[in-house]
Amino acid sequence: MKVVAVSMVKNEADVIEAFVRHTAAFVDRHLIFDHQSSDGTGFILKKLQREGLPLEFFHDDRPEFLQTHRTHLLLGRALDAHQADWIVPLDADEILQIDGGPAEFRAVLRGLLPGGQPFRMWMRDFLATAEDDLSEMNPLKRIVHRAPRPHAAKAALPRAFALQPGAGWTHGNHVARIGGIVVGSPIRSDIWLAHLACRSAAQAVTKVVQYTLRRLAEGKWHTVGDNYSRQFRQLASFPRPFLEDPLQYGHGEQCEIAPAEYYGGPLRYASFLTPEEAAMVAVLGSARQVAADHGRLLEAVADIAAPEGRLARFRGRLRRLFGSTSGLPEPVDRLTPPLKEGLVLPDSRGGDGYGCTLEILRAERSKIGIDLAVKVKNIGLCAWLASTEDGVGMVRLGVQTLNAHGRIVDASHQRIDLPGDLDPGDEAILEATVPLPDDSRLALGFDMVAEGIRWFGYRGCRWTIRTQGRLAA
Repeated sequence: MKVVAVSMVKNEADVIEAFVRHTAAFVDRHLIFDHQSSDGTGFILKKLQREGLPLEFFHDDRPEFLQTHRTHLLLGRALDAHQADWIVPLDADEILQIDGGPAEFRAVLRGLLPGGQPFRMWMRDFLATAEDDLSEMNPLKRIVHRAPRPHAAKAALPRAFALQPGAGWTHGNHVARIGGIVVGSPIRSDIWLAHLACRSAAQAVTKVVQYTLRRLAEGKWHTVGDNYSRQFRQLASFPRPFLEDPLQYGHGEQCEIAPAEYYGGPLRYASFLTPEEAAMVAVLGSARQVAADHGRLLEAVADIAAPEGRLARFRGRLRRLFGSTSGLPEPVDRLTPPLKEGLVLPDSRGGDGYGCTLEILRAERSKIGIDLAVKVKNIGLCAWLASTEDGVGMVRLGVQTLNAHGRIVDASHQRIDLPGDLDPGDEAILEATVPLPDDSRLALGFDMVAEGIRWFGYRGCRWTIRTQGRLAA
């Protein structure tokens, strides 16, 4: 029996590792669509795959949510490429639970397989409180307050059912359907999902804002759910109650302490962002995407009334926005983006996501200069490239000379190459002999530089020649 999970994720860096490790204990393969995450989620997924976890990643070029369309493409992949006997849809904040753990889960699925019918799993909300131990990085272990009532279920599909023409899920994967007809599915009480609905006030804000912006940008202002609409209006007018009490997200329900079980093993790839930083990155990324798409759409619409000679330009802009323009002026099908394998990960050529720490491990005078060993660590949100075809965007350690006031005298005293590309969280020790500056009153400063783009702006690491001391960060 082969069990495959399918997921669509976006900006889930605080929970994605725990989710993937835990789910891997229950399933044989996990197909994940990353919807243009900007908070480092993709790099964590890449590291987990590198470890050997049974993961397969997908993306496309469209900013719209399109969850139903994309999830059904993953369903087809699970059936065709992996011969799945069961397909289980999971969001990144939904953690499988069953007494007896993974072995019992598989035993139950094996017993249900001959019937060929879907079943549904209740969700139970887990909500952050002021009592949570913030030193615990695993959200499933940190968040132990559970709402008293279960709510919307998720439907797992057996192979025999999923192979029928038109078989799949309704929006949100809550109910099984064939074509437009909902198929009744029993809800099991022994298998359920721990729904980490509110992991912090900042994460809850991110969820509300991203969802609302996305729906409004898709022209679906009238379909934004009442709960999200209420919370967005509150945030836009008087956010303090929401920020002070994350349980506002859970409608103020009285919770019980009931920790969920975790089967994924220790976490290794903690996010470098605080919840507040992650919220800012995610919301600003979503807002920038919406604004950029709106600007491109305005450019395309402006050409509708243009002279005949500019029709090709208009078609080109529509093609970039929507894909194929075959058959224009008929409406363009919005639900046509195909799956593309792999992840789209930002790198140092893009100009964004730079972050580093530097530590001088060794700085010794020699006859020809200073023998240095500096530990560099990528704590940003893009990969550092050790080389590029034209040199632009390659990252190196820059050695500068500084005056007594810390101002740069020579920004190009020396460059030290990386031994290879560094993803977020990776580190390397760089060793080199650096010539002494002509003026002994000058200090050496260290910062990373993306060549041809900009310095990172790190100012916490320098070495003073006169005293042979150092300030290391």
